[in-house]
Amino acid sequence: MPGLSKNLVLNLHDIGCSQRCVFCQSYSFVSRKKARQVAAEQLSKLKLYCRQEKEINLIILSGNDPGEYFDLVNFLKNIKKITSAQVVVQSNGLAFRNRNFLKELLAVGNISSFQLPIYGHNAKLHDFVVGKKGSFDMIIRVLGNFKKLGFGNLKLHTLFLKQNEDYLPELVNFLLSFGLPVDASLVCLPGYQGKYDRGVLANAPDLKKVFSFFKKEAKLIKRYNQNLFFYDLPFCLAPGAINLSFRDEQARGGYDHFRKKKIDMAKSRGESVAAYRILKKSSKCRSCLFGKKCKGITSPYLDLKLFSPQPAKLE
Repeated sequence: MPGLSKNLVLNLHDIGCSQRCVFCQSYSFVSRKKARQVAAEQLSKLKLYCRQEKEINLIILSGNDPGEYFDLVNFLKNIKKITSAQVVVQSNGLAFRNRNFLKELLAVGNISSFQLPIYGHNAKLHDFVVGKKGSFDMIIRVLGNFKKLGFGNLKLHTLFLKQNEDYLPELVNFLLSFGLPVDASLVCLPGYQGKYDRGVLANAPDLKKVFSFFKKEAKLIKRYNQNLFFYDLPFCLAPGAINLSFRDEQARGGYDHFRKKKIDMAKSRGESVAAYRILKKSSKCRSCLFGKKCKGITSPYLDLKLFSPQPAKLE
């Protein structure tokens, strides 16, 4: 229904990524012809959306990986021809270590911000998670390039993973040291025909350790509440979290290509959504003090019995 949403996800999916993140299954580079086809599909989608909605507040450019798309500058220029909406670029960021390329992107004039991932507080841990030696040093260099070009509208992104669950205080303190906003969420666990393979499950963190982090670091979280943002975590798993929010149901698009991968899909507000992004509650949640304020946790964590909610009650 027109008017419900003003944010659109454009997904440069499956064009290729130089990293091999433990939680990702798509990274092989395709031909330039195929990459152009993916980009053209996304631009067509944008044109259709603009005809239906007439106005867009924000475009979220995601995929694997938009930053490594060889024709990204022209892609952004084509977006600008279609709409005046600003663009948030979610990328591994490695291509931006080329300062001239980064300068070209910024010169297009429609990028409002970048979101860059860091999954470990040191090179050993981060490089292990992303499967590429030297990535940690590269992303630090990229942050330096943004600073030299005078562009500061950045956000750092991280995930709660099995691989970093024992170093969450160190990781969060390291991310905060850059003076940038930081967001964190649980790693997604995609299902295939209702089943989850071992490779996916190997990345799921021990949620007792996630809870312990929030419990022990409550003062840190409160002190930096202006810069710390958490997503899709139920209140009983993240005590003390101030900036806690849930999946933006107003952001449309970005998931249609998953059908070809046989990743489980679902419908939300008439839009196709990867099933692992759907939030779910346990029957225990009915007695929780937070009621409708909490939307639960992404469904795989309940389906796989990885999480047991502890409803807050009035004393």
